[in-house]
Amino acid sequence: MTKRKLEVLPRQHYDDTTGEWLTWKPLQTRFNGIGHADLSDAEMPVIGAFGTCGDLSNPDYSSWRDEHLVPVLEDLNINPVDSVFRPEVQEWSPLRAPIEGVNFARNGVLLVGVTNDTGSHASLMEAGFAAYGGLLRNQDVVISIEENEKTPESTRQARMLAKTILEATVESYPLFTLTDNLGNASMHAAIKHTEREQRRKINLRRSVIDSQSAMRQDLTPGIYLSGTSGSDKEPEWIAQINNFVDGLNTDVQIDDSYDKDWHEGKIVEELVPKLGAAVNLMAITKDTDSYGALAELGPRLLYGQLAGQSLGVYIEDREGEPNSPANRTRILAREHLSKLREDFPDLPIFVARNLEELALFGVSEYLRHRQAN
Repeated sequence: MTKRKLEVLPRQHYDDTTGEWLTWKPLQTRFNGIGHADLSDAEMPVIGAFGTCGDLSNPDYSSWRDEHLVPVLEDLNINPVDSVFRPEVQEWSPLRAPIEGVNFARNGVLLVGVTNDTGSHASLMEAGFAAYGGLLRNQDVVISIEENEKTPESTRQARMLAKTILEATVESYPLFTLTDNLGNASMHAAIKHTEREQRRKINLRRSVIDSQSAMRQDLTPGIYLSGTSGSDKEPEWIAQINNFVDGLNTDVQIDDSYDKDWHEGKIVEELVPKLGAAVNLMAITKDTDSYGALAELGPRLLYGQLAGQSLGVYIEDREGEPNSPANRTRILAREHLSKLREDFPDLPIFVARNLEELALFGVSEYLRHRQAN
């Protein structure tokens, strides 16, 4: 008997900034590789201007959207009011996550600007998810991450982690635009928007991206653990994974990113196992803010998908208010992951409910990769 596909009904989300209801209807399509999906009528023909958002109540607040994107659009005779989604609000709450999630998944062009004005931890996370989800859905993706002498020291590590993985990805798979100049990024986004509008008017579909031929054949058949790290001792979650794997009495090669003498110079060094291990397990636990781990989550998923790695993810909340920077970043990450998995039910990413599930997935995938080799 053929198993019937479970239809996911549309959901309505109220946008309190526009006073309108937003509909989310999953694509429910097969995952056939990067850029093989087609938003068609589901596409919102606007530029999703995600990234750094400041305090709108601050009289000195200045938006990078007004400084860079709006002038470019006006020069091209494009009305910025009708052609841009802006996630800026007076006060963010978890109720905003579905609104941003729908736009993130359906805006034709995703422009993510990460400036030096705020910590931008959620923005760094979204930069990677924009590249990942955007390429899966055949959206156009432009990312700008500032990093210079004015960069807040508290965000430098997370920026470096995100940029390093994104740069490594775009070097091997040039499928999106990455820059540190918001002016150039805004121009790229405006041009992409214009091109999409021209194709839409004549009902011309965008050609799919053939990326599967570039999948790596030299992955190391091992498990690599990364995510929440401590500075004084090995994180508890890494010990739990190791103990569980040891209890299975299987010959598993397992390594992790913990280093009690870790410094920013290790970021490049870690690229070898992060991009080369056949199985990557990423756990973001409540023990720390985990800004660095969240910042590299999206690009790690993207690279792993392109390279043929097996990917397992576990995310739990940090103690504190839901709208705290650490929890806001986690909430949005889960929202983007959820919408990806609804759009592509067979997407080869495992989202664990606990660490035991994460470990079991890792061992089974390790054995699969080893048998294949």
